[in-house]
Amino acid sequence: MWMPDSRRVVFRSSDAGRLDIFRRMADGTGAVEPLTRQGAGGEPQSISPDGKFLVFRAGGSVSNADLMVRRAARADGREVTPAAAMRSTQS
Repeated sequence: MWMPDSRRVVFRSSDAGRLDIFRRMADGTGAVEPLTRQGAGGEPQSISPDGKFLVFRAGGSVSNADLMVRRAARADGREVTPAAAMRSTQS
């Protein structure tokens, strides 16, 4: 999946021995950056128009349909479940 800047791509891979989501420059230069860690798995679904957030289907969820939102800047970003997102908007 292309990032909005058209310079980077987001993809999932198990090259590191576990299935995670990564980002890399589209031309193959630079480091591969993990966006999820420890085999969180999942499948990228969308990137926010400003490129700051990644929406992905959570791997290993009971329904296999749970969507997660994570900052696309680094792998230690906060995950927000739909229920948590609703609570924060109702406060």
